[in-house]
Order: sequence, then structure tokens, then C-alpha cells
Amino acid sequence: MRLSFIGDLIFGDQPVTFGYGFDSVHSKNQYHGVFNGVKENLSGSAVVVGNFESVILPRHATQTISNWAMCCDATVVKQLHQSNIRIVSLANNHTMDYGDKGYLSTKKELYEHGIATIGDLERPFLLREINGSMVGIIGASYLKVSYQKPLYFYRPDREQWNNAIKLMRNKGAEIIIVYLHWGNEFISLPNEEQVNIAEMLTEMGIDLIVGCHAHILQNPTLINEAPVYFGLGNFISDYWQSRLRKTVILHAEISGNRISLFQDECEINDMGCALFKRTNSRIHYQPVQIATKEIISKERYRVRLEYLLHLLRNFHRIKGKGDMTAWLFRRLVYLIKYFRQELHDPNVLYEKYKN
Repeated sequence: MRLSFIGDLIFGDQPVTFGYGFDSVHSKNQYHGVFNGVKENLSGSAVVVGNFESVILPRHATQTISNWAMCCDATVVKQLHQSNIRIVSLANNHTMDYGDKGYLSTKKELYEHGIATIGDLERPFLLREINGSMVGIIGASYLKVSYQKPLYFYRPDREQWNNAIKLMRNKGAEIIIVYLHWGNEFISLPNEEQVNIAEMLTEMGIDLIVGCHAHILQNPTLINEAPVYFGLGNFISDYWQSRLRKTVILHAEISGNRISLFQDECEINDMGCALFKRTNSRIHYQPVQIATKEIISKERYRVRLEYLLHLLRNFHRIKGKGDMTAWLFRRLVYLIKYFRQELHDPNVLYEKYKN
């Protein structure tokens, strides 16, 4: 029996696709069929774990970028459940886009419809019996936007990790898997902080690390003999760039206290849904390569140019052009204000910017 992992589930329109993004297209049909292209691949697992990078709220009568970007309604939960995605992480930099109210609404809707959560500050982990073995799965994020007190498990230090691991072991966990929101968006290599975190966790006995947030596939590696998959890429998203549409389903076969990994290669179609392409039964682990600040800056310039060109071509499709203009103005102010600081600290993007 296996446990499976998928990447970022972005059910809401992003601001740059507002009015024609994922939510706008699929909510009309209550998101029906969005997992049809991979349902068979997911159904063979004991349970599937994903990163819920959206907010569930009651749908506004008038939707604007300010009140509905990155949002979806509760009908999406039925599709998760029917597709065997029964565990999601709330530890990411979008679940609190609408404050405590939005976060708690999301958590409540998931729970009431049979979807368990990890990464929550009150209970960051859960235990599941897989093929006779007790597996602990814990979620955490090393990223946030500019709110002060995220309700998810944020930037745990060594002591917090020790306490969580000890608690899971005391509850019978034979295998512990960490599902992390970390790194730099659109960068195919991990940064130095990620490698340091992975070294710390594997030294503490973690059996597998699975990452998300970068929106692009990142090569797996072995650290202290433990597999580390730095980034699974997107799984549901309205990103349009081809490199951001390649993704995998990572399958972990559990036997005793051992894990064997294989993956299904998938591709996100023009409707934002993952489609199965082929099974790759062997994971090719790569030596660790670290993204320098220069690489990160170069890729960010590239993405920002792509965003600008995309907006120019699609501005006529945007819903609420006045709202979008105000959003763009805030982004421009941010870039001017923090440009130099971002060169030295790429994560200032998450610490300072307010949507």
C-alpha cells in the first residue's frame, strides 16, 4: 500500500488571471472533473496529500481582486474527497490572505467534509496506518506574507521539531514524513536555507522530505541517506508557462519502516488540470545544487517580464480593471521600495508585501 503526494493546489484565480483563471472557469460547474486526468493514479493510494494553496470562503455576490483572488468556494472539497485527496497542508503563504477568518473558514470546510489537515499551528501532524506501519506526516512553512501571527506551523526551530518528532514517536510513528512549504518561486534549485533545513531534519531521523511552493519541479536528492524532494511543482493552477506545467505524483510504498519511491509524470493542461503522462518507476537522485542570489534574481526578472507581457495581452479579459490597476500600482511601489533589499534577501518578497 502506498502514500502519495502532489504539489500546489491553486483553486482560486491568481490576480493576474482574475476573471478567467481557474476559479472563474471551473466554479461554474462546481469544479466537477478537475481531477479526471489523474483520478486513476490517485485512487490506488491509501491516501493522497496535497498543498491547499487557496482560501475557502462563501462566494461574494460581487467578486473583486481584493475579496476573491486566490479564493474558491466549498464545492471544491467534494472533488478533493472523491479523488482520494484526503490530507492537505494549510502551512503556506496564501492560507491567511484573508486573515484569521479566511484561514478558519478553510479549515472548517475541509474538516466538515472529511479532509484532514496538517501544518496547522494547533496540530501540525497526523498519524496514518499504511500497510501495517504507523506513519507520521507533518506540515510546516518557512514563508509568510506580512501578517504577524500566522495560524499555521511557521518556521519551527530545532526545539519545536524535536518536540513534534518525539510526540509522533511516542504515539507510535515508525516512519515520519515532512511536507514543507519553502524555497523560492519559479527557481528549479533549492536555496541554501532549504539545504540546511533538510540536513537538520534528516539528522533528526526524518525518513522523507517533500517540498512545495516553487511552482516548478526541483530535482530530488539524498541527504544523510534520506530522500528529499525539494519541489513537486504545481498540480492545479492557472500558470501559463510550460515549465510551470510539469508536475509529478510522488508515490511512497510503505513496508515496515522502509520507504520505496516512484513517480507518475504529469502535465497541466490549458484548463489548469493535471493529466497523467507516464510512470517513471525509478527516482534519479541528483547531487545537491544551490541557487545563488544571482540565479534567483535573474529568474525573478524573467518571471516579472512574463507577467507584464501576459497582462498586456490579456488585460481585456481581466474582471475589475480598476482593481487590477490598483493592484499593479501596489506591486510597483513594492518593487521600487524594496528593490535593493530584495537583492540581498530574496524572501523580503514575502515578509514585506501586502496583497
